[in-house]
Amino acid sequence: MLIFVLNMCLYLPQRRLIRRNQDKILHRLPDEEFLQEIERMNGTPKEVVQHPELMEVFLPILKSDFKLSEEYIFTETKGKIDQHITIIFGEEDSINIQSIHAWSDVTTGSCEFIQVAGGHFYITQNPDLIYRIVIIKNEIHRSDVFLIPV
Repeated sequence: MLIFVLNMCLYLPQRRLIRRNQDKILHRLPDEEFLQEIERMNGTPKEVVQHPELMEVFLPILKSDFKLSEEYIFTETKGKIDQHITIIFGEEDSINIQSIHAWSDVTTGSCEFIQVAGGHFYITQNPDLIYRIVIIKNEIHRSDVFLIPV
């Protein structure tokens, strides 16, 4: 998911809001099953996943990253931002739609949702489309756009 905010650079801690539609905790899967899930997400080139020497190095790193993502507990902070935000998300992502729409709770400004083709890594599948969306939003709001991939 990509979030951009006009007039400011913003870090939005996603773990408070995003909940994936998943029945299993990925970082606890056996290595082979974990690698199959990684390939299914299309975020890691098959050439990397199928290269034993590379995976020997990167598998523990990937599993640690998933563990952090799956087990992190966000501590609520006070206040909302007073900016327009646009949420771009892939239609095939495992993030549930309620979690995506929960981003509107972090702003007193307007919040817009744009669904694009693709999964969690839609930005690599549709870079030209994402570029056009950012340019158009920049023109509409006549402001600098700061991108925050989430």
